Amino acid sequence: MLARSRVIAEVAQFKLVVRPKIAGRLHIHDSRAQLKSPGSTTMSSSTGKDKPRPAPVSASQEAVVAYLLGQHLQHRPGLNIEAIARDTRASLPTIYKVLNSYAHCLQKNSVEKTWRLVHFSNQDWLKWMEKVNRLANVAFIDRSGAPRSATRLASKLSKLKRNDLAIGGLLGAMHHLPGLDATGAPQLDILVHSGRRSDLSFVQDLDPGLQRHEGRADAAHVVVHFIDQPVPLFTRQSGQNWGAVQYCVANMHKAGLHHQVQDALHLLRSPQKA
Repeated sequence: MLARSRVIAEVAQFKLVVRPKIAGRLHIHDSRAQLKSPGSTTMSSSTGKDKPRPAPVSASQEAVVAYLLGQHLQHRPGLNIEAIARDTRASLPTIYKVLNSYAHCLQKNSVEKTWRLVHFSNQDWLKWMEKVNRLANVAFIDRSGAPRSATRLASKLSKLKRNDLAIGGLLGAMHHLPGLDATGAPQLDILVHSGRRSDLSFVQDLDPGLQRHEGRADAAHVVVHFIDQPVPLFTRQSGQNWGAVQYCVANMHKAGLHHQVQDALHLLRSPQKA
């Protein structure tokens, strides 16, 4: 019996030599997944609703900044150290490092002992995005000659019904910011609530023709970004999970969509000008 990876590779090679119309009709169905016992610890990537790996137990400094930035964008009141630790599950040393590093962006209420992010410049965004984008990500490219659009792949992603997967990148930003100057996404950015050793076999469920790509991320059709923190900051709307807008903007920066990044930052600040 052929291994799933071997079958996927063979089908991908076959797609390269047939007409695109035919290649687009080819799909892999693994009937062996139905034969697994109910008590099996191996989860089908197409139907499982639970995370394939345990969620991370501690938050990084970048995760704490992402949380404070989200509170700022939603015009939330300040929080004390205990509340930040509870919501992010970050250690106290990590939180204090963030408060010191981004002191110029924060407002402290000495009476209530709360902290609130009140300003985040383009330079602060760049600093945070560059750190986030240094974290692990994996790119995939479709070499069949008939790649599916990012929108179509996103539709298939929603059908997997995975709570640990969300749409990021330009598609996610367009969801959060309808006024964004963009008509479509060149690639699908997927946020995975897990570490870099997570099982990525679900990508083959989106399209068996997708292959690992070691080149530039902006040339890929799908890029998987790992949200290696206890709280993923996902929201669910319209039958789909969406990554937080700050992570969507970071994904866009990774993809080299600098015009869209600047437009997104402008839109994020616009409500605060009133």
